[in-house]
Amino acid sequence: MLQEKGHAIVVQTQDFFKTNVQKSRTAIQQFEHDTMGRIEKLLGQVQHQLQDNMPLLAPLLERVKVGIDKADRAFKANVGIAVETLPIADYDSLNVRSIVRAVTKLSSDELELVREYEKANKNRITILTEINARI
Repeated sequence: MLQEKGHAIVVQTQDFFKTNVQKSRTAIQQFEHDTMGRIEKLLGQVQHQLQDNMPLLAPLLERVKVGIDKADRAFKANVGIAVETLPIADYDSLNVRSIVRAVTKLSSDELELVREYEKANKNRITILTEINARI
């Protein structure tokens, strides 16, 4: 009799756990489904907000670009080196190879002037490396 009651308790406990595990699995699956649905809905809303606001963002981004360009020009203007003062004629129209050949004939002071101008303008590594090697 005691053994039968013990067996019945074990069976009831197993049934209880099986039922609750299945309920938990179902609840987790429903939670995942609901959560994914909410995420997809939110992503759709974000996408619509971005699309709706692009006409507003484009002019703002353009103004930021213009501001950056102005700041860049102001910085370069503060360097105070005019291309006309460089010891290499038509500097801005020359390619890198031509400038590298030309710097081989310059004094240290002239090299420094060209280096500062190059850094403030096109900032080409090949030219700056050649100048730095010669100073």
